Amino acid sequence: MTDKTVRIPIVIQNGKIELQQPAPLNLFPDELYREGAEGFLILDADSIHEDWAEQLNQDKTADFLPQGAIVYFSVNPNRVHDDMRQHLIAIPYEKIEISKFVRIDRRYVSVQVIEPLQINLRGTKSARLCPCSCVILSTGQKASSLNEAYKLIVEKYEPDRRSNAGNVFQLGLWQENEKAPYIFLDTRRQEIQCTTSQVKKQDA
Repeated sequence: MTDKTVRIPIVIQNGKIELQQPAPLNLFPDELYREGAEGFLILDADSIHEDWAEQLNQDKTADFLPQGAIVYFSVNPNRVHDDMRQHLIAIPYEKIEISKFVRIDRRYVSVQVIEPLQINLRGTKSARLCPCSCVILSTGQKASSLNEAYKLIVEKYEPDRRSNAGNVFQLGLWQENEKAPYIFLDTRRQEIQCTTSQVKKQDA
């Protein structure tokens, strides 16, 4: 799924999904959507059966990264001040997984998780990382989560940025072992969600 989306107003009539906004008259129904298109149907929680709503919104916590794991957050070296450049880490491009998040002009700052990092799987909603003690290895700064650690990195390494916010799933890399490629935390999240979904199907 791309970052660009379209909101399609719908209404459920007689158990069927109907378009609220008429489609162009010159198009046939099978021309309205691309085959295999994926998306989400967002409804008021009160409008679906409570048992199904509970299933869709079921929370579960799963292991994400082991204690001692190191996450590498990308920074723009052109924004880093001279006194901090010596701490930047270069990761060979060919050792990073093929992903739309890869930027060949980036350098990295390492963060170590002091305790096992877990992820909160929130049904069909976006998963979130749980709080976890961690430390920025180059500066010794401690943080209570990867999100906080990234904000501290931006403040220290890219102080001229207007915002210190960022998506850690798209900016952080992790390597399971020396022979494995560096993967984005987003890939790791998808692996966990896929594994959890398969377990649910087996238990059903």
